[in-house]
Amino acid sequence: MNTFERLREKITKESHAYGYTLTVWASGALLLTGGFEIHHLKVLTYVFGAVFGFFLLAIIAFQKLLAEIEPMDNKLIVVSMVHLLAAIGTVYISHILTFFLSGYMVFFLVGVNATFTFNVLLLIEDFFSEFLLYIESRMVKLFSRK
Repeated sequence: MNTFERLREKITKESHAYGYTLTVWASGALLLTGGFEIHHLKVLTYVFGAVFGFFLLAIIAFQKLLAEIEPMDNKLIVVSMVHLLAAIGTVYISHILTFFLSGYMVFFLVGVNATFTFNVLLLIEDFFSEFLLYIESRMVKLFSRK
């Protein structure tokens, strides 16, 4: 395996985790620097919100929590690995929430947002990437006809 293949393998495996980590840390940083009174219960509220967001995603995706699933092998389009929309969009929404809300509610909703919105925006990125791939394939066919 050459250097580029190793690099491709690493960033493909780490793609989702890197975007989610940026989102969770940046959203938490907004709470820490937003002038809110910070104590352990609010931090736990933020974490509970993130777990609740994941719970909502699981309910939506599988319709029940006690279903057995097999991991799916997904193809990945390189442009979808950047997470421009998912990471930056989610952090921006967290910023808006910290601007308008306060107390435990802001910690909970920023936590929900960090998990729920990030994953929903990932879906949009995936659809957009698929669309770009389709457009590219159509352009290749169009310009390869001679």
